[in-house]
Amino acid sequence: MKAVHFGAGNIGRGFIGQLLHQSGYDLVFADVADTLVDEINRRGRYRVCILGESMQTESVTGVRAVRLHSPECVDHVVDADVVTTAVGVGNLDAVAGVLAEAIRRRAASGRGGYQNVLACENALYATHRLKQAVWARLDAPTRNFAEEYVGFANVAVDRIAPNHRPAVGTEPLDAFVEPFFEWDVERGALKGDVKIHGVHLVDDLGPYLERKLFLLNGAHAILAYIGYLAGCWTIDEAARDGRAADTARGAQAEVAAALARKYEHTFTEADVAAYADRVFERFRNPHLGDEVVRVGRDPVRKLGPEDRLVAPLRLCRTYGLPTDHLVTGIAAAYRFDHPGDAQAQRLQESIRKQGIESTVRSVSCLQDEDLVGAVVKAYERLVDLKRTSR
Repeated sequence: MKAVHFGAGNIGRGFIGQLLHQSGYDLVFADVADTLVDEINRRGRYRVCILGESMQTESVTGVRAVRLHSPECVDHVVDADVVTTAVGVGNLDAVAGVLAEAIRRRAASGRGGYQNVLACENALYATHRLKQAVWARLDAPTRNFAEEYVGFANVAVDRIAPNHRPAVGTEPLDAFVEPFFEWDVERGALKGDVKIHGVHLVDDLGPYLERKLFLLNGAHAILAYIGYLAGCWTIDEAARDGRAADTARGAQAEVAAALARKYEHTFTEADVAAYADRVFERFRNPHLGDEVVRVGRDPVRKLGPEDRLVAPLRLCRTYGLPTDHLVTGIAAAYRFDHPGDAQAQRLQESIRKQGIESTVRSVSCLQDEDLVGAVVKAYERLVDLKRTSR
C-alpha cells in the first residue's frame, strides 16, 4: 500500500503521516519547501514527540519526499492508494493540479484499483472543495473514470501541533503534538476497503465537522485573540486568564446549545458540553507552549463567513440564542495586529481606511444590522483591554 501526503509540516508529519505509517503504508511527502524535502530524503525518518506529563517519542521510518510540482510527485500520486493533504485550505488548488494529472494518467492507462483522497484541513468539507477543483481540470470521460475509481471523502481532523520545541535533545524533523487526536471520515464516500489506524468512520460527517471547527478551532482562536490583547504569550496562559477563559468558555456554551438543536439526533446538549470541557482541558496543557500568535495567525481567513467564528455566530442567530461571547471573540480578532502576520496587517489597514463597520461587512460578510452593530460595540470596548495590557 502507498500513501502520498501533501504538506510535510507538523500536522502532516506528527498526525497524518504518523497514522499512515502505523497502518503500513509506504509514505511519500510532497511539499514546496526545498530544504524540508531534502532533509526528509537525507534522513529517511523523523520522530513524533508527544507532549504530555513527559515527552514520549515514536519514530516514523522509511519515508521519502518530493517537490510538489515535480514530475516525480505526479508519478507517486499515480501509484498511491491514499492521498491526503494538510496544506491549508487556500493551497488546495495547487494540489488539485497534480491530482488531476495523476487521474488523467490512471484513466489513460486503464488502471484499475481504487484511490481515496482525504483533505485534512481545518475547514468545512475541504475534500469537496478539492474535488471541485480537480473536476474543473478534467474532461467528461476522465470524470466518469474518477467517479468510479477515486473516492473523495470529507474528514474532520483534531490534534494540536504547536511550533514549540524544547531547548535540548531534539532533531531537525521532530514533530511536536499533544497526546489527543481524532480523525473522522465519511464512510459512504470511500472507495473499496480503506484501513487507517485511528480513523473513525461515520455515516454523517456534518455534526462532527461543525462540532470540531466551532468548539475547538473557534474557542482556540478566541483564546488566542483575547489572550493576545491581554498580554498572554501562550494558549495555556490565556486559558488561565479570566477574561480570555470566560469569553472562550462562554462562546463554547453558546455554540453547544445551537449544535445540540441542529443535530439533536446525533448529540445531546450534555454530549456537546462534555466535548467542550475536554477541549478546554487540552488548551490548559502547559507542555505544549503553543503561542497565541501562531493560533491567531491569518485572521482574515478565520473571520470568513464559513469559518470557525462567524459560521457558529450565524448558527446561534438561526435559533435565537445568545451570542455575546462569540461577538466579543470576533471583535478581538479584528483587533489582532501582530506585526509578524501579513494578514493581520492587511486587516488593520482595511480598518484604518474603511472603518471597522465596513471591514466587518466585507471580511465576515455580515449584513445583519444588529450583529454588525454588536461586533462594532465590542470592538470599541476592547480598546481598554489592549491599553492596559500591551
